[in-house]
Amino acid sequence: MGMQENTLQNPGKELEVQRVISEGTLIAVHSRLKMSAMGPMVAVVHICRFEAGKLAELWDIGQAQPAQMENDFGMF
Repeated sequence: MGMQENTLQNPGKELEVQRVISEGTLIAVHSRLKMSAMGPMVAVVHICRFEAGKLAELWDIGQAQPAQMENDFGMF
């Protein structure tokens, strides 16, 4: 429900999955997110725990990409 509302509020949002890691009932998704054409690029990690085939818990964290990266590999 929350993701649908967010998409309606940000119709230009772009999400690009970079990698997915799965271990047992846990799945971690590292993505590149841009909420609008003028907004900053954001690195986002969602960690989900499933129980009986349904989403039981969700944790997430995001960090805006700095204008100048300190290393050659960046955030993605």
